[in-house]
Amino acid sequence: MRYSDELIDKVREANDIVDVVSACVPLKKRGANFVGLCPFHAEKTGSFNVSPTRQIYKCFGCGKGGNVFNFVMEYENLTFPEAVKMLAGRVGIELPESPEDDSPEKRLEAGRKEKILAALKDAAGFYYRTLRSPEGVRAQQYLLERGLDEETINRFGLGYAGKGGVTLYDHLRKLGHSDEALEGTGLFYSEKNGMSDRFFNRVIFPIMDRQGKVIAFGGRLMGTASKAPKYLNSPETPVFNKGSNIYALNVAKRTSRDTYLLCEGYMDVIALHRAGFDSAVASLGTALTPVQAKILRRFTSRVALTYDSDGAGQAATLRAIPILRAEGLDVRVVNLSPKKDPDEFIKEYGADAYRERLEKAEPAFFFEMEAGRVNLNEADPAELAKFNVMLARSIAKHTDEMVRYSYIKASSTRYGIDEAVLTRAVNDEGLRLQEEAEKSPANPELAYVREADPGSYASGEAGRRIREAAPKGTVKSEHMLISLLATHPAFIPLVREDLRPDELSDAAAAELLKRIYDRVDNNRPVSPAVLAGDLTDADSSAAAARILMGAEDEELMDEEGSRKAFCDTLATVLNESFKRSGATMSFAEVAKRRKSIDALIAKIRK
Repeated sequence: MRYSDELIDKVREANDIVDVVSACVPLKKRGANFVGLCPFHAEKTGSFNVSPTRQIYKCFGCGKGGNVFNFVMEYENLTFPEAVKMLAGRVGIELPESPEDDSPEKRLEAGRKEKILAALKDAAGFYYRTLRSPEGVRAQQYLLERGLDEETINRFGLGYAGKGGVTLYDHLRKLGHSDEALEGTGLFYSEKNGMSDRFFNRVIFPIMDRQGKVIAFGGRLMGTASKAPKYLNSPETPVFNKGSNIYALNVAKRTSRDTYLLCEGYMDVIALHRAGFDSAVASLGTALTPVQAKILRRFTSRVALTYDSDGAGQAATLRAIPILRAEGLDVRVVNLSPKKDPDEFIKEYGADAYRERLEKAEPAFFFEMEAGRVNLNEADPAELAKFNVMLARSIAKHTDEMVRYSYIKASSTRYGIDEAVLTRAVNDEGLRLQEEAEKSPANPELAYVREADPGSYASGEAGRRIREAAPKGTVKSEHMLISLLATHPAFIPLVREDLRPDELSDAAAAELLKRIYDRVDNNRPVSPAVLAGDLTDADSSAAAARILMGAEDEELMDEEGSRKAFCDTLATVLNESFKRSGATMSFAEVAKRRKSIDALIAKIRK
């Protein structure tokens, strides 16, 4: 699905990136840029920069960056066409019904999804009304006995599926929904004699996306039936994927609380909201997925896991911790003992007692460590050493040096380990983790380790060697040159014939230079914002934004300063390229190249 380049440019230019970002992130003016706390990773000091002149953003903490489309895609978890549609609606730009290369198949699929959503909305209304009918009296009584009031029942749109059979099917057919759309809802079984209702004799929990659209349902059985499961959820459909949605996020996203409470079940979430904890959500009864963790990170920097306190719940907690941590979230664990879940705990002890437990929720790190100490024989040196290695490795996974230092001090006291010994062990494990991360680039749990400064894990000579191995002046100059070309397109014709992309040592800079030339050759505009948008995947856009933010110093923005900076930077880049390639040239070729570089620089300086 693609809109025309002209239309995309029009939408981008109509949406000032500072206005769009500031609606989601508090920003403060600092020099030529605006700065705030990054919405994509946890930080205490703002490293998230937005440039009004370049119309791009860049976080110098986590590396995210791009133009206004990239920001909306990342923040709202949207596809590019969805981001274009959202931003176009924001400024009142009408989009064509069918983008240029939208195939008939894609148009058909989009239309089918709209019909499925319409049927799901009407189904939610049917369940809602059935709960309030004589048929739903028993279900109403059940909900009241569970401590829910009418306001809470209405807020979450709870309903009731009655006797089943074809009751819902007949109702939706009378409203004009086709069998094809109804089959796509996941609400019916297809049988020889037609369709029959999936849900019957169940309290119904509508599952909504972040925009409040009904996309699926969960049902809790009333009474007992030997073969029927207590809880039954919608299957995956064209509009519903369990691992990509979070229950009650459409309600919780309006909270003013800093910490989101992650539960296992619907009733836990609703009980917490009823008790005043309006940031409670659930992962739809599935094991937490990296996609769900990524979505949570867009709304909060801290998650308190409040899973069941039984063995299965504790195991689920241990699985969830590294997934949440990989997204940079501060993870805590709420102790619900002696009760099984938040619903039971609040019923027995009340909201104030839960609030106290929440305030005392320990860091997930110590929850993991204590789980590792279960059945530990501290009298066995081999077992104790194994635990200490696990401790050091867990601390090393924190890429912030000050955070590691804090955990080293706290763990040294808590577990009786010499602080200097533990520090050395943590540094050793950190270097091993980075080696593993390089060998396993697809491992999401090592992504945050890969981004850490290698030198911060080593001291003395080892640290010095690691830090000095990092690329310095040449790459920095190449980045500065690309930034100046993007910001001052008038410089491009001066180098078009004398600087090839393959002469640059940095792959990201070379790719941007190629795209700059392609745009010029096709009479298309060049700017930091359009170049960041040309690179569609998140990693490439982030790399582009890092380069394109490089020359933000205000003195470089006037004509004299920018020309001087351009000349100096171009001279450095060409001379470094000349040094790399000179060894393969003949004497005559070297002399000719040297002369052409000197002539070009002299020409530009004049």
